[in-house]
Amino acid sequence: MGRNVVVCINLGPRKIGRYVSDALVLGVPHPENPDGQGQATPLYVEDRAEPGSQIF
Repeated sequence: MGRNVVVCINLGPRKIGRYVSDALVLGVPHPENPDGQGQATPLYVEDRAEPGSQIF
């Protein structure tokens, strides 16, 4: 909470388990993933980055 993360939007709704999502949060594999689990660490940006800015 309180941090800016990198997301993809306008992909259309996606069913993820029993939920429907309109955004895809980008991340990298968590360094302490137990075998067989797909946990991720979200990609964060600095607080001074403006929400909605272009990513390149």
